[in-house]
Amino acid sequence: MDAKNGFTPGAALGLSATFGDLRVGASYQLPYDVKAHGTLGVQVPQVLATLGATVSGDQTEVELHLPWYLRGGVRWVRPALEVELAFTWDGWSRYREVTFRPQAVAFQVKGSTVVIPDIHLIKGMQDSQSLRLGATLHPGELIAPPLSWLTLRAGAIGETSAVPDERLAIDQAHWARVGLSVGATARLSRFSVTAGYLHYFMPGKQLRTSAAMQAAPLRPEAEATVVGNGDYSASVELVGVSLAWSLE
Repeated sequence: MDAKNGFTPGAALGLSATFGDLRVGASYQLPYDVKAHGTLGVQVPQVLATLGATVSGDQTEVELHLPWYLRGGVRWVRPALEVELAFTWDGWSRYREVTFRPQAVAFQVKGSTVVIPDIHLIKGMQDSQSLRLGATLHPGELIAPPLSWLTLRAGAIGETSAVPDERLAIDQAHWARVGLSVGATARLSRFSVTAGYLHYFMPGKQLRTSAAMQAAPLRPEAEATVVGNGDYSASVELVGVSLAWSLE
């Protein structure tokens, strides 16, 4: 499937306030829906190909509903040290399925025509939350002014999963995890380089009660094949580097 959505409007609202050494902020990003048009490639199954089956049509509509995001945090700011605690709530429960609506796509075999019905990829996701703690250290303020060119950072994050265990599959192998991060910024005149590293710890999963099924629109639902059962393991490493130039 290859589909494009030319324009999807979106919006976010936020506010912040300062109370002495404390900074408080919150934001909300509105949800949005994707409705795209494109092409759907259909391969004739081998059992039908031997009977001379052909396919007509390749147009499809695609629809999915993406989440809203609520974020809030409080930051304690001092000359040598800054500490921030933040919370997020992601409305992934909107992402229940991806719907494909083939436009007159059909098989022709032995004088019969079988129209491909709507295809529903069930995702069954749920809202997820995260708690984040971070600290920024300015050695120039704490130790000695010659180190004012350097800023050090560290953090920790804990996340619940938007994917219930029964919906785990190869395309959404995500579950509850915690992560630790470190980073630093080096400044030279108007230039600064920032680098960060985050490692997520994700314990393995053994799943034997999956509800994730193979998408097979022409097959009776009772004959659907379970594709989510298995042993899952994962590890995530994130590395980021940025270069900035200040006009001041």
